[in-house]
Amino acid sequence: MPQWVAIFLVTFIALWSIAMSNALYDEKVPNYLSRKLAHVGAGIAFVLSAIFFNTGWTIFGITAAFAVLIFLAKWLNPTMIRGIGGAGRPDSMAELWFPLACATSIGVGWLWLGSPWLGVLPCLFVSFGDAVTGLVRSRVYRKETKGLWGTWAMLATCLGLAFLVQPVWIGHAGAVVATIAEMVTKATRRWDDNPALILGSTAVMGLLYWRFT
Repeated sequence: MPQWVAIFLVTFIALWSIAMSNALYDEKVPNYLSRKLAHVGAGIAFVLSAIFFNTGWTIFGITAAFAVLIFLAKWLNPTMIRGIGGAGRPDSMAELWFPLACATSIGVGWLWLGSPWLGVLPCLFVSFGDAVTGLVRSRVYRKETKGLWGTWAMLATCLGLAFLVQPVWIGHAGAVVATIAEMVTKATRRWDDNPALILGSTAVMGLLYWRFT
């Protein structure tokens, strides 16, 4: 696939998922659920990036650009990102931390250590794993809360995703760290489980990969 086509596709999917999250929020879907669609969209974009991009700098730049766009939208017109936060969660920084933490993961795993899947895997943990745990908990508990059913669902999802990295035990170590970080991190105005699980799994997998491969 030509690089310009891949860049367009990845960018379109990311923007489309934000727009669809806004649409769900407008239909009275709670923000803690509407933003999960954007999580999944971002995950698809990261998977395509690892498959089609020749260099990690491309997705690093796209992710950094989204961080800038989200920052501007959050402070200039929060309704533009109401489905992932913004006007939907005016006191939260989670929607900004998401791309910043993902850019860090890509920088460590792909740009420094040279493994595309190692770079995007922590992003997939939050994109798919956190989305699954949110949906399971909403089904079981009918509200935004942490609980063991969601934690087990996230762990199973992340352990499956871990097979994208070789040796797989490094991915499994990251999956366990990501799940624990999601479970124990309490959301505050400045911090939440999204960056905690991305950065935690990035640090552990990066160290193991650097030391043992």
